[in-house]
Amino acid sequence: MLFHFSFLACALTAQEEVFDAAGNTMVFELLDLSRKMENPDSVRLILKNAYNIANSVNNSWAIQRTLAELSYFEKRAGNLPSALRYALQVIREGEKDDQDSQMMHYEMLIQMGDIYQLENLNEQAKTYYQQAIQIIGDDFQLSEGASLYEKIGKNYFLTGQPDSAMVYFGELENLYLNSQEDKKRVALYQQIVTLFKDANLLTEALAYNEKIKSIIEKDKDPALMATIVNNIGYINSTLGNHEKALTFFKQTRELCKEEAYVDQVALLTNIGITYHNLKRSNSAIDYLRQAEKLLRKNGDPKKEKASLVYTLAVIYLNGNDIYNAKLSIDEAEKIATQDNNQLLLTDIYATAGNIDEKLYQYESALDYYQRHLLLRDSFLLEERKRQQDLLQQQFLLNRSEKETRLLMVQQDIQKLMISQLNLEKDKISLESEKLQLENKTKESELIRLQQERAIQEGEIKNKALEAERTEQTLRLTAQRLETEQKERALGELRQKEELERLKQQNLYRENDMLKKDKDLLTKDKNLLTQQQELDRLNLEKRQGELETIYVLSGIGLLILLMILAGLFYFRGANLKLAEQNEQIENQKIEIEHSHQQVEEERQKAEEILLNILPAETARELKETGVATPRTYEMVSVLFSDFSEFTSAAEEMEPDELIEELNICFMKFDEIMEQNNMEKIKTIGDSYMCAGGVPAANKTNPIDAINAAKAMQAYIRARRSAREKEGRKYWGMRIGIHTGEVIAGVVGKKKFAYDIWGDTVNLASRMESSGEDGKINISDATYKYVKDIYKCQYRGGIVAKNKGSVEMYFVEGKLKNRSA
Repeated sequence: MLFHFSFLACALTAQEEVFDAAGNTMVFELLDLSRKMENPDSVRLILKNAYNIANSVNNSWAIQRTLAELSYFEKRAGNLPSALRYALQVIREGEKDDQDSQMMHYEMLIQMGDIYQLENLNEQAKTYYQQAIQIIGDDFQLSEGASLYEKIGKNYFLTGQPDSAMVYFGELENLYLNSQEDKKRVALYQQIVTLFKDANLLTEALAYNEKIKSIIEKDKDPALMATIVNNIGYINSTLGNHEKALTFFKQTRELCKEEAYVDQVALLTNIGITYHNLKRSNSAIDYLRQAEKLLRKNGDPKKEKASLVYTLAVIYLNGNDIYNAKLSIDEAEKIATQDNNQLLLTDIYATAGNIDEKLYQYESALDYYQRHLLLRDSFLLEERKRQQDLLQQQFLLNRSEKETRLLMVQQDIQKLMISQLNLEKDKISLESEKLQLENKTKESELIRLQQERAIQEGEIKNKALEAERTEQTLRLTAQRLETEQKERALGELRQKEELERLKQQNLYRENDMLKKDKDLLTKDKNLLTQQQELDRLNLEKRQGELETIYVLSGIGLLILLMILAGLFYFRGANLKLAEQNEQIENQKIEIEHSHQQVEEERQKAEEILLNILPAETARELKETGVATPRTYEMVSVLFSDFSEFTSAAEEMEPDELIEELNICFMKFDEIMEQNNMEKIKTIGDSYMCAGGVPAANKTNPIDAINAAKAMQAYIRARRSAREKEGRKYWGMRIGIHTGEVIAGVVGKKKFAYDIWGDTVNLASRMESSGEDGKINISDATYKYVKDIYKCQYRGGIVAKNKGSVEMYFVEGKLKNRSA
């Protein structure tokens, strides 16, 4: 965001009577000089000098301006934690004079939102943007307000709340409709289309593209019309509406007759792919060849040509034209290798392996598959590293904000202490003056002096009371500071444990998968060799039998001596045949043993899959290859979290801590199986499970409470045993809420079964609002179990978008009732 010179001039006029004119002039001269400098170190030095001068003249507005410029500079330099810290200081400084600092406060809220947006922390960014909206109120028709509404709408989209996003976009749409600003409305629709496409909501994206088309048809702008029609064709193609897509692509080509408003190579390629999807291979190949010819005419960029030739290879392969598919894939591999296009080579190797397999060139196909897997795994590792780096940066940014706020609290404490010392000083000074007046006062003025002394004593008492209140405020602030430090330490420990667990888990799974792939490949080769040997022995056996028959038919015509010799030869052949039969039987036994080992490995893989996913979901994945997310109307979600975990963990070695957590969670897994509950996941020292998924039932509220009571009983027993040994141990809070959730599988390769919805969030709030050793349930769960369990009402909490949610502690079963 650029500095507003007009706003600065007005503020300067208003402040000239308050702070030193020479210092003020120097501050703004330095700010002006910093905008002309290019060296980052010089700019930073000049801005810090300007800040020091603003501090020396003690002008709040100048201090805020220099801090704001420092924040903008650090954001441009990529130092986001520093930029965030300076922005927070501006807001803090501006609290001294609300009226003059309102605009600066507005700028810094947007600045903080932009910083969090850069780090993909969309929820935090949205919070700061909404605070900025509260400053300008309903006057969002300003250009800054409209931009802010767009940012909030975008962040609602990115946090998975498209309906809320459309509320903000709808306000802007109405504004542009009323003011007849079609260009701004088209720009807004284009942004909405991009968001819908990124969220894979293609039907909604298509509807807004149609709105854009209806607007630009009035202006008759061929360039924009060609772009929009081409986009509509592309979305229809993605949705499987290939006939419609072809119609729009051809309209685009017609619009581009005189001038190429869109990429003609890409357009021809899209038409070719659409013809292929319509099973019209000849037309598809014709358009792709036209695209190749045009690409060569335009300079033959290697990256585009490699992708185009690869597309041809896939079309040839789908049309069972293996010869041309082989030629095209070899050419695509050569071009992509020269251009070092690793991403495209990953797909090329997989397709080349498929082609060689159809040509019965198994060794070559295996080599291509291995190269494909190596490249794919390298990309996966790079993506994991990028995600870890992103999480680390996000963690640093959040920690920077907390540390800055903590430093501000400490500064407030120091100011309060100084204020208290000044009060004590004033008190001593007043007492000294009182004594001096008493010594100088005459007897005739005694009554008046006594009255004055009474007044002074009253003032001293008031100041003493004020000092006492100040001291209480200091103690409360110190307690809040200590609480925030403990929570931050616990959060950092949980994040470190989770990152370490994820790294170890990924390493173990990758090693196991590689080892199993190698073992299966070796077994398949052994089985093939044994089968070939068995076929050879059978052939030799049949040849031996034929030779025996020929010999027997010949010896019938020979003399007795020859008959005896023939009998001798026949006896030897039988011995040899018996040996061969014995070898064949041994090999059959070995083959059956190998098949048995393969079946055992398959059963192990089946068990591993059932440990990761519910049986119903695993069966659906094996049968169809996908697991369709489902909505469940009645699900009880249980969250548990260990209390006093940090203090207990400090007394344990890392290995002992991990082992203790593993023992607890393994016991919890047993409890879940006994109570018809499904474990979802563990997050640090938290445990999450649900009843009523994946198999829906009506008993899940009771099952959840039964499981919770068993968990609490186990932790109480284990805690008692540890405390008898004189060692600390943690307690546990449990929260339960019943409602609607969406459940399904996350990921494509390494599956994870998970649940989503407001029910999950409310269950987490039930846990965090509970107490050590107790089970906290919502009113929704209470309605299902109130006739079975005695519960204690404990008030309500305010939940986002839900209003007040009532809570109950579960105490025990009612008499003469059973679950």
